[in-house]
Parts: sequence; structure tokens; C-alpha cells
Amino acid sequence: MNNEEKILEMLGAMQADMRDMKADIRGLKGDVQGLKDDMSGVKSDILGLKGDVQDLKGDMDVLKADMRGVKTEITKLHGKVDALAKSQEQTRVTVNALVEWSDRITSVYELPLPKL
Repeated sequence: MNNEEKILEMLGAMQADMRDMKADIRGLKGDVQGLKDDMSGVKSDILGLKGDVQDLKGDMDVLKADMRGVKTEITKLHGKVDALAKSQEQTRVTVNALVEWSDRITSVYELPLPKL
């Protein structure tokens, strides 16, 4: 085999290697494009999640405001319950005093008053 044939054989092998590298490069380009598409999808998902988080934040702000209102109402109700407890105590003391008074009056006048 002479030098020219060796050179032609080496050029043929190099051309085959070049074809293989070009195919590999095309494959890599396709992979990169697929990754780029995937990243665009991920970006869209992230933007959607960001919107969802902002909506949740707004909902939480509304809930916090509602909770403040509920807390205010509960505080008012506690005051009313305390006032009712005091009134009930006064009523109980008054009723007991009236029952005691009626017991004493009944024995003085001997009126047949019903017992409570």
C-alpha cells in the first residue's frame, strides 16, 4: 500500500468520524432544545406557583382581618358574660332575701304564702 492509499484511507476514516461527530452534535442540539423547552415549562410552573402563593397571601390577609374582628367580638362577649354573671348574682341575692322576708312575714301575719 502506497502513501496515497494510506492517506485516502485515513481521510475516509476521518470523514466517517466527522459524520459520527455531526450526528452526535445534532443529538446534543436536540437534547439542549428539549432541556430548553423543559425549562420554559418549569418557568411557567414557577410563575403559576408564584401567583398561587400571592393569592394565598391575600386570603391569609383577609383571614387575619376576620380573626381580628372575631377577637374583638369575643372580647365584647366576655364583658357581657361578666355583666350577666354579676346580674345573676344580684338576682339570686335579691330572690333569697325576698324568700327569707316572706318566711318571716308569713310567721308574723300567718298568711298562707306558698313556699318557693
